[in-house]
Amino acid sequence: MDLLIATDGSEHSHRAIRSVAALDWPNGTRARLITVIPEVIDLAGVVVEDLMQAQISEAMDGTLARARELMGPLRDRTQRAVLRGRPADAILEGADAFAADLVVLGHRGRGPVAARLLGSVAAEVAERSRRAVLIVRGDIVGPVVLADDGSAPARAARRIIATWPMFERREIRVISVATVAAPLASGIAITMREEAAAARREEVAQALAVRSLSAREAEVELRAAGRDVSVTLATGDPGHEICALARMVHAGLVVVGCRGHNVFAGLLGTTAKGTVLGAPCSVLVVHAPAASKR
Repeated sequence: MDLLIATDGSEHSHRAIRSVAALDWPNGTRARLITVIPEVIDLAGVVVEDLMQAQISEAMDGTLARARELMGPLRDRTQRAVLRGRPADAILEGADAFAADLVVLGHRGRGPVAARLLGSVAAEVAERSRRAVLIVRGDIVGPVVLADDGSAPARAARRIIATWPMFERREIRVISVATVAAPLASGIAITMREEAAAARREEVAQALAVRSLSAREAEVELRAAGRDVSVTLATGDPGHEICALARMVHAGLVVVGCRGHNVFAGLLGTTAKGTVLGAPCSVLVVHAPAASKR
Protein backbone atom coordinates (compact mmCIF):
# COMPACT_ATOMS: atom_id res chain seq x y z
CA MET A 1 0.00 0.00 0.00
CA ASP A 2 1.29 3.48 -0.88
CA LEU A 3 0.52 6.57 1.22
CA LEU A 4 1.03 10.16 0.13
CA ILE A 5 1.20 12.42 3.20
CA ALA A 6 1.14 16.19 2.79
CA THR A 7 2.58 18.39 5.54
CA ASP A 8 3.16 22.10 6.04
CA GLY A 9 5.69 21.61 8.83
CA SER A 10 3.37 22.85 11.58
CA GLU A 11 2.86 21.14 14.91
CA HIS A 12 -0.66 20.35 13.73
CA SER A 13 0.79 18.50 10.74
CA HIS A 14 3.22 16.67 13.01
CA ARG A 15 0.33 15.48 15.16
CA ALA A 16 -1.42 14.23 12.04
CA ILE A 17 1.68 12.32 10.94
CA ARG A 18 2.05 10.71 14.34
CA SER A 19 -1.62 9.70 14.29
CA VAL A 20 -1.29 8.06 10.87
CA ALA A 21 2.00 6.34 11.74
CA ALA A 22 0.35 4.79 14.79
CA LEU A 23 -2.24 2.95 12.67
CA ASP A 24 -1.85 -0.63 11.49
CA TRP A 25 -0.90 -0.76 7.81
CA PRO A 26 -0.37 -3.76 5.50
CA ASN A 27 3.10 -5.27 5.37
CA GLY A 28 5.24 -3.53 2.79
CA THR A 29 3.37 -0.23 3.01
CA ARG A 30 5.39 2.69 1.62
CA ALA A 31 4.93 6.40 2.24
CA ARG A 32 5.97 9.62 0.58
CA LEU A 33 6.02 12.82 2.61
CA ILE A 34 5.53 15.98 0.57
CA THR A 35 5.36 19.67 1.20
CA VAL A 36 4.39 22.31 -1.33
CA ILE A 37 6.13 25.63 -1.95
CA PRO A 38 3.79 28.07 -3.71
CA GLU A 39 5.46 29.91 -6.56
CA VAL A 40 6.76 33.31 -5.45
CA ILE A 41 5.54 36.15 -7.69
CA ASP A 42 7.29 39.51 -7.68
CA LEU A 43 5.56 42.88 -8.08
CA ALA A 44 5.93 42.68 -11.84
CA GLY A 45 4.05 39.40 -11.92
CA VAL A 46 7.16 37.34 -12.69
CA VAL A 47 7.83 34.01 -11.00
CA VAL A 48 10.89 34.39 -8.77
CA GLU A 49 13.46 31.64 -9.37
CA ASP A 50 16.47 32.82 -7.40
CA LEU A 51 18.28 32.30 -4.15
CA MET A 52 15.06 32.87 -2.18
CA GLN A 53 13.41 29.86 -3.81
CA ALA A 54 16.49 27.73 -3.24
CA GLN A 55 16.62 28.70 0.43
CA ILE A 56 12.93 27.93 0.88
CA SER A 57 13.38 24.55 -0.80
CA GLU A 58 16.33 23.70 1.46
CA ALA A 59 14.35 24.69 4.55
CA MET A 60 11.38 22.58 3.46
CA ASP A 61 13.60 19.58 2.84
CA GLY A 62 14.76 19.92 6.44
CA THR A 63 11.13 20.07 7.54
CA LEU A 64 10.42 16.83 5.70
CA ALA A 65 13.47 15.17 7.21
CA ARG A 66 12.17 15.99 10.69
CA ALA A 67 8.68 14.81 9.75
CA ARG A 68 10.10 11.50 8.51
CA GLU A 69 11.38 10.81 12.01
CA LEU A 70 7.74 10.81 13.20
CA MET A 71 6.78 7.96 10.87
CA GLY A 72 7.59 5.23 13.37
CA PRO A 73 7.63 1.75 11.79
CA LEU A 74 7.18 3.32 8.33
CA ARG A 75 10.22 5.59 8.67
CA ASP A 76 12.59 3.36 6.68
CA ARG A 77 10.04 3.07 3.87
CA THR A 78 9.27 6.77 3.68
CA GLN A 79 10.47 8.98 0.85
CA ARG A 80 10.24 12.75 0.84
CA ALA A 81 9.75 15.36 -1.87
CA VAL A 82 9.43 19.14 -2.09
CA LEU A 83 6.86 20.18 -4.69
CA ARG A 84 6.06 23.58 -6.15
CA GLY A 85 2.86 25.16 -7.34
CA ARG A 86 -0.67 25.65 -6.13
CA PRO A 87 -1.02 23.34 -3.09
CA ALA A 88 -4.11 21.34 -4.09
CA ASP A 89 -2.87 20.91 -7.67
CA ALA A 90 0.59 19.83 -6.51
CA ILE A 91 -0.81 17.33 -4.02
CA LEU A 92 -3.08 15.74 -6.63
CA GLU A 93 -0.26 15.58 -9.18
CA GLY A 94 2.03 14.12 -6.52
CA ALA A 95 -0.53 11.46 -5.70
CA ASP A 96 -0.74 10.47 -9.37
CA ALA A 97 3.04 10.37 -9.73
CA PHE A 98 3.36 8.12 -6.68
CA ALA A 99 0.29 6.07 -7.66
CA ALA A 100 -0.89 6.52 -4.08
CA ASP A 101 -3.64 4.34 -2.64
CA LEU A 102 -4.39 6.97 -0.01
CA VAL A 103 -3.79 10.70 0.28
CA VAL A 104 -3.38 11.99 3.84
CA LEU A 105 -3.83 15.62 4.87
CA GLY A 106 -4.25 17.49 8.12
CA HIS A 107 -7.19 19.72 8.96
CA ARG A 108 -6.93 22.50 11.51
CA GLY A 109 -10.51 22.54 12.70
CA ARG A 110 -14.17 22.64 11.78
CA GLY A 111 -16.51 25.15 10.19
CA PRO A 112 -16.17 27.81 7.51
CA VAL A 113 -13.25 29.63 9.16
CA ALA A 114 -11.22 26.42 9.35
CA ALA A 115 -12.10 25.65 5.75
CA ARG A 116 -10.33 28.83 4.67
CA LEU A 117 -7.10 27.64 6.28
CA LEU A 118 -5.43 24.29 5.61
CA GLY A 119 -8.95 22.85 5.58
CA SER A 120 -9.63 24.53 2.26
CA VAL A 121 -6.79 22.53 0.66
CA ALA A 122 -7.98 19.32 2.30
CA ALA A 123 -11.55 19.91 1.14
CA GLU A 124 -10.45 20.65 -2.43
CA VAL A 125 -8.23 17.58 -2.62
CA ALA A 126 -11.08 15.43 -1.30
CA GLU A 127 -13.39 17.00 -3.88
CA ARG A 128 -11.13 16.49 -6.88
CA SER A 129 -9.24 13.33 -6.04
CA ARG A 130 -10.04 9.96 -7.59
CA ARG A 131 -8.20 8.31 -4.68
CA ALA A 132 -9.21 7.78 -1.09
CA VAL A 133 -8.44 10.85 1.02
CA LEU A 134 -7.89 10.78 4.79
CA ILE A 135 -8.37 14.14 6.47
CA VAL A 136 -6.79 13.91 9.90
CA ARG A 137 -8.22 15.83 12.82
CA GLY A 138 -6.61 14.56 16.01
CA ASP A 139 -5.82 11.02 17.08
CA ILE A 140 -7.64 8.33 15.08
CA VAL A 141 -8.82 6.27 18.03
CA GLY A 142 -12.26 5.12 19.08
CA PRO A 143 -15.19 3.74 17.07
CA VAL A 144 -15.51 4.14 13.31
CA VAL A 145 -18.70 5.54 11.78
CA LEU A 146 -19.48 4.33 8.25
CA ALA A 147 -22.07 6.26 6.24
CA ASP A 148 -23.77 3.78 3.90
CA ASP A 149 -26.47 4.19 1.25
CA GLY A 150 -25.81 1.04 -0.76
CA SER A 151 -24.14 2.91 -3.65
CA ALA A 152 -20.93 1.87 -5.41
CA PRO A 153 -18.81 4.34 -3.40
CA ALA A 154 -20.40 3.09 -0.18
CA ARG A 155 -19.59 -0.49 -1.15
CA ALA A 156 -16.00 0.59 -1.85
CA ALA A 157 -15.89 2.09 1.64
CA ARG A 158 -17.16 -1.19 3.08
CA ARG A 159 -14.38 -3.09 1.31
CA ILE A 160 -11.77 -0.76 2.77
CA ILE A 161 -13.12 -1.31 6.27
CA ALA A 162 -13.29 -5.06 5.66
CA THR A 163 -9.71 -5.38 4.37
CA TRP A 164 -7.48 -2.67 5.85
CA PRO A 165 -5.69 -3.77 9.07
CA MET A 166 -6.35 -0.40 10.72
CA PHE A 167 -10.01 -1.40 11.10
CA GLU A 168 -9.34 -4.67 12.92
CA ARG A 169 -10.51 -4.71 16.54
CA ARG A 170 -12.40 -1.46 16.00
CA GLU A 171 -16.08 -0.91 16.72
CA ILE A 172 -17.84 -0.10 13.42
CA ARG A 173 -21.07 1.90 13.59
CA VAL A 174 -22.91 1.77 10.26
CA ILE A 175 -25.38 4.62 9.76
CA SER A 176 -27.86 4.94 6.91
CA VAL A 177 -30.00 8.06 6.71
CA ALA A 178 -33.38 8.35 4.99
CA THR A 179 -33.91 11.82 3.59
CA VAL A 180 -37.61 12.68 3.25
CA ALA A 181 -38.67 16.19 2.33
CA ALA A 182 -40.63 17.94 5.06
CA PRO A 183 -44.26 18.62 4.14
CA LEU A 184 -45.41 22.16 3.57
CA ALA A 185 -46.98 23.63 6.68
CA SER A 186 -49.59 25.52 4.69
CA GLY A 187 -51.77 24.76 1.70
CA ILE A 188 -53.28 21.58 3.18
CA ALA A 189 -56.96 21.71 3.98
CA ILE A 190 -57.90 20.83 7.55
CA THR A 191 -59.92 17.85 6.31
CA MET A 192 -56.84 16.51 4.47
CA ARG A 193 -54.24 16.91 7.22
CA GLU A 194 -54.77 13.49 8.76
CA GLU A 195 -54.48 11.87 5.34
CA ALA A 196 -51.35 13.89 4.58
CA ALA A 197 -49.81 12.87 7.91
CA ALA A 198 -50.50 9.21 7.16
CA ALA A 199 -48.92 9.57 3.71
CA ARG A 200 -45.91 11.19 5.31
CA ARG A 201 -45.53 8.32 7.77
CA GLU A 202 -45.74 5.82 4.94
CA GLU A 203 -43.10 7.70 2.94
CA VAL A 204 -40.74 7.74 5.91
CA ALA A 205 -41.33 4.04 6.55
CA GLN A 206 -40.56 3.15 2.93
CA ALA A 207 -37.40 5.27 2.90
CA LEU A 208 -36.21 3.66 6.12
CA ALA A 209 -36.93 0.19 4.71
CA VAL A 210 -34.66 0.93 1.73
CA ARG A 211 -31.93 2.26 3.98
CA SER A 212 -32.31 -0.74 6.28
CA LEU A 213 -31.60 -3.12 3.40
CA SER A 214 -28.29 -1.44 2.51
CA ALA A 215 -27.28 -1.09 6.15
CA ARG A 216 -27.97 -4.76 6.88
CA GLU A 217 -26.03 -5.71 3.75
CA ALA A 218 -23.08 -3.72 5.07
CA GLU A 219 -23.45 -5.36 8.47
CA VAL A 220 -23.37 -8.87 6.98
CA GLU A 221 -20.33 -8.09 4.81
CA LEU A 222 -18.36 -6.53 7.65
CA ARG A 223 -19.26 -9.24 10.14
CA ALA A 224 -18.03 -11.82 7.63
CA ALA A 225 -14.70 -9.95 7.65
CA GLY A 226 -14.55 -10.26 11.43
CA ARG A 227 -15.55 -6.70 12.24
CA ASP A 228 -17.57 -5.68 15.30
CA VAL A 229 -20.60 -3.99 13.72
CA SER A 230 -23.80 -2.28 14.81
CA VAL A 231 -26.38 -0.42 12.69
CA THR A 232 -28.14 2.91 13.19
CA LEU A 233 -31.02 4.10 11.01
CA ALA A 234 -31.98 7.76 11.00
CA THR A 235 -34.07 10.31 9.15
CA GLY A 236 -33.18 13.90 8.41
CA ASP A 237 -30.14 15.66 7.02
CA PRO A 238 -27.46 12.99 6.41
CA GLY A 239 -24.45 15.17 7.24
CA HIS A 240 -26.02 16.32 10.48
CA GLU A 241 -27.05 12.82 11.52
CA ILE A 242 -23.63 11.32 10.70
CA CYS A 243 -21.78 13.98 12.69
CA ALA A 244 -24.25 13.65 15.56
CA LEU A 245 -23.63 9.91 15.78
CA ALA A 246 -19.86 10.48 15.62
CA ARG A 247 -20.10 12.88 18.56
CA MET A 248 -22.37 10.55 20.53
CA VAL A 249 -20.07 7.52 20.26
CA HIS A 250 -16.82 9.56 20.50
CA ALA A 251 -15.75 8.29 17.08
CA GLY A 252 -12.15 8.51 15.92
CA LEU A 253 -13.02 8.32 12.24
CA VAL A 254 -15.96 8.81 9.89
CA VAL A 255 -15.88 6.99 6.54
CA VAL A 256 -18.02 8.40 3.74
CA GLY A 257 -18.23 7.54 0.04
CA CYS A 258 -18.71 9.89 -2.89
CA ARG A 259 -19.47 9.81 -6.58
CA GLY A 260 -17.59 11.42 -9.46
CA HIS A 261 -15.17 14.33 -9.24
CA ASN A 262 -17.42 16.46 -7.05
CA VAL A 263 -17.50 15.01 -3.57
CA PHE A 264 -19.75 17.80 -2.37
CA ALA A 265 -22.51 16.79 -4.77
CA GLY A 266 -21.88 13.11 -4.21
CA LEU A 267 -23.03 10.30 -2.00
CA LEU A 268 -25.91 11.87 -0.13
CA GLY A 269 -26.21 15.38 -1.57
CA THR A 270 -24.11 17.65 0.65
CA THR A 271 -23.19 14.82 3.02
CA ALA A 272 -19.47 14.74 2.32
CA LYS A 273 -19.09 18.50 2.63
CA GLY A 274 -21.01 18.57 5.89
CA THR A 275 -18.99 15.64 7.20
CA VAL A 276 -15.57 16.97 6.19
CA LEU A 277 -16.26 20.37 7.75
CA GLY A 278 -18.45 19.31 10.66
CA ALA A 279 -17.21 15.97 11.95
CA PRO A 280 -15.65 16.00 15.42
CA CYS A 281 -12.97 13.57 14.24
CA SER A 282 -10.95 12.49 11.21
CA VAL A 283 -12.76 11.72 7.93
CA LEU A 284 -11.93 9.17 5.23
CA VAL A 285 -13.47 10.06 1.87
CA VAL A 286 -13.74 7.07 -0.48
CA HIS A 287 -14.35 7.53 -4.19
CA ALA A 288 -15.96 5.23 -6.68
CA PRO A 289 -13.73 2.25 -7.56
CA ALA A 290 -11.04 2.81 -10.16
CA ALA A 291 -8.92 0.35 -12.10
CA SER A 292 -6.73 -1.68 -9.77
CA LYS A 293 -3.00 -1.02 -9.63
CA ARG A 294 -0.65 -3.41 -11.44
